[in-house]
Amino acid sequence: MEIEYKRKRTLNHRAERACGYRSNLLMMDIKYDFKANPFKEKDGKPVLYPAVVVKETITTDHIVKELSKHSAYSAGCVVGVLQEVADMVVSHLRQGKNVRLDGLGTFSLALSSREVTDRKEIRAASVRIKKVNFRPVPELVKRVRQETDILRAEFGFLPTVKKRSKEERWTLLEAYLKEHGSITRLVYSEWLGVARTTAAYELKAWYEEKRLDKEGKHSHAVYVLRKQEGIAEV
Repeated sequence: MEIEYKRKRTLNHRAERACGYRSNLLMMDIKYDFKANPFKEKDGKPVLYPAVVVKETITTDHIVKELSKHSAYSAGCVVGVLQEVADMVVSHLRQGKNVRLDGLGTFSLALSSREVTDRKEIRAASVRIKKVNFRPVPELVKRVRQETDILRAEFGFLPTVKKRSKEERWTLLEAYLKEHGSITRLVYSEWLGVARTTAAYELKAWYEEKRLDKEGKHSHAVYVLRKQEGIAEV
């Protein structure tokens, strides 16, 4: 066991040197709020459970840019490797194998069919692949727990806000600014539960429509209501 452990550490260090990058994770934080469980009650009220207020969904493009920035590999090389890994996972799953990626977890298939009590009642053609399961390795869960602070979200969930029109979003923002005075792209993103790119786009649009004023540039910009009266509706 000790020899195998040392061998894995050596391989990991070689890979890190080859990439020119070694993961150096800092303490980070996640925000949470409570949701109601509609199927469970206590004293006549729905039981609440904590859930992560997701800031945004990181895509492959984001991962590729980060890896290529902190390693000796080009973006094209990283894309190629990630695609090859995905293709190999699919290939092995189709052969009836589970796929375990060290540091991440295990992929496996789940099947489904109609309910039967006798094996002879159903044929292979009626059995379907239901989904691909992913079970994280304990190490992954442990690392996330140890390197993450958990904080209560200031604004919580606004689950229906994405379905609202632009003017409805503006009404929400206007009321917020009248109460709090200013807002940043990050706060807007967390408050409305939208990606930071979406937050930046909408705040910029309202600034260009002369509904907002701003101080600072880019991600450091702070937006406030424009003091000028009689702004035309767009």
